[in-house]
Order: sequence, then C-alpha cells, then structure tokens
Amino acid sequence: MISDLADGVDARIGGVIERANRNHHHRRLARIDWDQAFRGEDRGWASRRPPREGNDLQVYVDGAAALPAIAAAVRGGAFPSMVVAPRRY
Repeated sequence: MISDLADGVDARIGGVIERANRNHHHRRLARIDWDQAFRGEDRGWASRRPPREGNDLQVYVDGAAALPAIAAAVRGGAFPSMVVAPRRY
C-alpha cells in the first residue's frame, strides 16, 4: 500500500518536472525558430536541414566492438562526438 502511494507520488512529481522541462525547451527553441521539433511533422527527426557533408554515424550493438572504436575516436581527436547508451530499467 505504501509503495503504491510512493509510486503514485513519484509519477506525479516526475510528470510535473517533465512538463516544466519540455515547456522550457519549447520556449527556447521557439525563439530561434526551431519549435518544429515539438510539432511532429511526420517527415523524420532530421527533416529541417540536410546533414552536413562529412557527418558520419556508426551504430554499434556489441560493447566489445564499440569500446575499441570509442577509444580510437577519443585518441584520434574525432570530436565533437556523442556516445549514447541504452537505458537499463
């Protein structure tokens, strides 16, 4: 019973924080004419501008393959780079 109550309170607080964060970013993006990111134009997530020449995306599923590639990129100064890992629940 108490854990159900705590879960409910946690969900409500999380919802308030998420809405505040989304509204904050929506306002900031609207100021620079990028609020279409929140409109969902059904043309894909990168539909406003074409990718710049020289962009490269490599998807690694296996950590054994990803780690050496990340280390080589860091050593080689291949920046800016972003590493995204799946969330674990």
